Amino acid sequence: GIDEARVLRGLGAAPLAALRRYDLEHTHLLRPPAESFTPYAELAAVVSLVPRGGSFADLGCGSGRALLVAALRRPDVSCDGYEVVGARAALGREMLARLAGGRRRRRYRCVSRTLGRSRLPPAAADVFFMFNPLAPSSLEALLRQLGGLAQRRPFLLVCKAMDAELRSAPAFRASRPWLRRLPTRGAGLPRGFSLFRAGARARAGC
Repeated sequence: GIDEARVLRGLGAAPLAALRRYDLEHTHLLRPPAESFTPYAELAAVVSLVPRGGSFADLGCGSGRALLVAALRRPDVSCDGYEVVGARAALGREMLARLAGGRRRRRYRCVSRTLGRSRLPPAAADVFFMFNPLAPSSLEALLRQLGGLAQRRPFLLVCKAMDAELRSAPAFRASRPWLRRLPTRGAGLPRGFSLFRAGARARAGC
């Protein structure tokens, strides 16, 4: 199989500034196991929220584990994964090609991009997944980009272990016109997850 530890070789040749960014982006790994690792069963529950023939985006996809779950269990779904560390994105592309190449009926992309800092917002999707991948300033900018996407089409936003970070983000506190919290139990999501419906009329339940 493919081990994320292989990324270390690429990081060894990276500039110091990139290593510092990588370190800051991964301070969540010091959290308890429930907040630093997403089992495949939980990822499958997230992917199950995507409508048939729909689209899924992982905002901070690492080596593409959620994309692999989608490729193997939901070949009808198109997927985009975004990862700041290029070596991890490359690892995700390799893993998808090796383990899910024969099942790729739809689009699967693992893109190296600094979310929030890039002028390009994420591509539209039916379900976005976010697991504490961003520094506060990047999270703020990304929420504003998602708010812009919500004005054009509705989507679901699934977050794990991010309640404190979301509450501290001004863009989240100002998101009431386009973002509405939904119960997670009926959606099959375990404890520690948050579920939101986004859209121009989200507060009305549309």
